[in-house]
Amino acid sequence: MSMNRRAAVIIALAVAVIAGIGFWYWQNSKKEPPAPTATEALKEVESAAPEVGVPASPVEGKIPSLNPIEQANPFKYKNPLR
Repeated sequence: MSMNRRAAVIIALAVAVIAGIGFWYWQNSKKEPPAPTATEALKEVESAAPEVGVPASPVEGKIPSLNPIEQANPFKYKNPLR
């Protein structure tokens, strides 16, 4: 075997070994983190949920006006004919 051929074989083996190690590392780096437990997931959902300020009674909250005439006429006046 000549020197050039021997160097080419050694370089090819080194490249193959480095490629194998790189492929193994790439496959192992894809692993997903473990799933959270039920209590951890519940705490995460509770912290992300917005607080809803619904009054317990309709009297406690602000009651909207349901009369459309009050909303339609911006000029309120007393009708003298009534």
